[in-house]
Amino acid sequence: MVQDLGILWEWKYDERFVRLLDSLCYRKGKKSYLVSTYNLHETIEKVTAGTLKFKTILDRATDCNTAFIPLVHILQKKECRIIDELAKIARTNDKAIMHMEFFKAGLNVPDSIILFPNDELKEGMLNSIGTPFVIKPALGCGGEGVVIGASSLYDIIKVRRENPNAVLFIQKKIIPRESDGMRYWFRVFFVCGRIIPCFWNDITRVYQRFSPSHEKISRELAWIARKIYKLTGLEFFSTEITQLSDGDFVVVDYANDQCDMRFQSDSPDGVPDSVVEEIAEAIVATL
Repeated sequence: MVQDLGILWEWKYDERFVRLLDSLCYRKGKKSYLVSTYNLHETIEKVTAGTLKFKTILDRATDCNTAFIPLVHILQKKECRIIDELAKIARTNDKAIMHMEFFKAGLNVPDSIILFPNDELKEGMLNSIGTPFVIKPALGCGGEGVVIGASSLYDIIKVRRENPNAVLFIQKKIIPRESDGMRYWFRVFFVCGRIIPCFWNDITRVYQRFSPSHEKISRELAWIARKIYKLTGLEFFSTEITQLSDGDFVVVDYANDQCDMRFQSDSPDGVPDSVVEEIAEAIVATL
């Protein structure tokens, strides 16, 4: 049995997105197969025996449940297309690596300091980024462990005590342009070649779709997203970009591989329903 799309999923809030993909495959004449914890071992057995094959896998599970990793490894050996490959995810999750890659590629990124666990903290080391600043774990996603309004070396010491083995990413706090009541902070989705920019308020975490009047900004954001795709190789990611008061664009959060696909009609800070639907369509269109 050959399936066009296998969907690995674990998070309960993913269910509506997964069901959307499943129904869209059916409408387009494609075969889809859902893999969750309840049928994971059965799926591994069938794939190993060769009675079940996949052309493409959408991995929405390995980031939170390592039990799915063996299945992904088996499928990679069988030359199955994985959205997205674990090696690429591991690389892009390292903010220190991405910062240097983006900088070398000519993308604007915030002034930053990378602190390894044994690096000494010195007076004056923060002069280049100023205050307040942002502290992030170099390895991490979803905003976990991020301190937004840090202002002194003591804040770094406190984070180090809580995470003694972590590489820390100290980043200049970026203030976006504001106009007509809008903060020009964006979350841009790249999915299988399609680019969908949204306003994303970094304070309220609420999305808003672009209007036709934002066409020029949309083109700039699309250019940046394509460049990030070439650097990372990820087929499905989001990136946070802001526009400054002088008009320059800065990439503030580099490439997030596991995009939160909660619908806005279910959660105020979810993704606009029409954007989720467009993302699902973009995935199915490449099968």
